[in-house]
Amino acid sequence: MSNRHRDAADPEADRYRNTMYVESVDLLKLYSQSSSRLRVAVRIVDKLKRPIDMAEVNLMVRLPSGNLFTVNESTEKDGIAFFELSGLENGKCELGISDVGHPYFKVNSEDLLTQWRSTSM
Repeated sequence: MSNRHRDAADPEADRYRNTMYVESVDLLKLYSQSSSRLRVAVRIVDKLKRPIDMAEVNLMVRLPSGNLFTVNESTEKDGIAFFELSGLENGKCELGISDVGHPYFKVNSEDLLTQWRSTSM
């Protein structure tokens, strides 16, 4: 039996066929005289590193006070969802992807746990 036929019948191989992953989380801090903003770019790809369009990305933000909030954005054709956050408290903020949704793909949930970032504002 060829590998192709074996893979087609293998439930483990099928499990990852429609899986999407958080490839990167990039942060850019912008400062002006009166305010600061944080831009976040989250890239979602499939197992072949192809961008996933129209994935709903939930970004969770933990402020220095401990307060949590979530913002949602959709990925574009390049697989990137852009977030712009302003009015954040001064101090250490933690950011993480709490969920990614798509009608045809499932997110690798283990991937979400490794995508936390900290930044000081």
